[in-house]
Amino acid sequence: MKAAALLILIVSSTAFAAPATTQSSKLWVTDLPAFMNEQPAGHWIVAHNEKPALSASEAEQFARRDAARAILPIVREKLAGPIDTEKLTRVIEATIDQDKWIVDRQIDRNDRPYGTIWNAALLVDAAPRNVDELARRLNHVIQIKRTRLVACVFAFMILCAIVGCVYMFLNWLTRGFFRARLALASILIVALGVAGMVHLL
Repeated sequence: MKAAALLILIVSSTAFAAPATTQSSKLWVTDLPAFMNEQPAGHWIVAHNEKPALSASEAEQFARRDAARAILPIVREKLAGPIDTEKLTRVIEATIDQDKWIVDRQIDRNDRPYGTIWNAALLVDAAPRNVDELARRLNHVIQIKRTRLVACVFAFMILCAIVGCVYMFLNWLTRGFFRARLALASILIVALGVAGMVHLL
């Protein structure tokens, strides 16, 4: 009886120490150089979730962010102007998902005593045609922002000139009696104009 109980305890301990784990058999996960030799035409990037995930979707989201960071310097060197790094990373991450850059994916589930941990690996094709198309769209956005910036600068100069002329005329008309009020009103008008221009940018 004691021997049977001891055997059950050993089997239970072994099962507890070796939680269920799904293992990948895909070549690009297990041996990327061998996969690249078989598929030399692609520009392959393998991305992984850098931190543990509590669901398959979260693991894939983390992996997409990892892929975006790897692709970021490739895209940045093709841009005609600066873009905030975090914003550019988010754009690349969304593009990877929406434009079907992901050729294959592997989701692994690891059952632990404290919960289930998910890991994701993504095979991303960062082909020049994909990168160039993304850079073209981003450069178009940069050009629009530059055009708006130039227009706002000219509008600001014109606004200041008009407000200044009106101020001097009214100040002359009132013989300087309302100078302080006119100056305050002029500053307020210019400030509102600048706020509106910044909002347009």
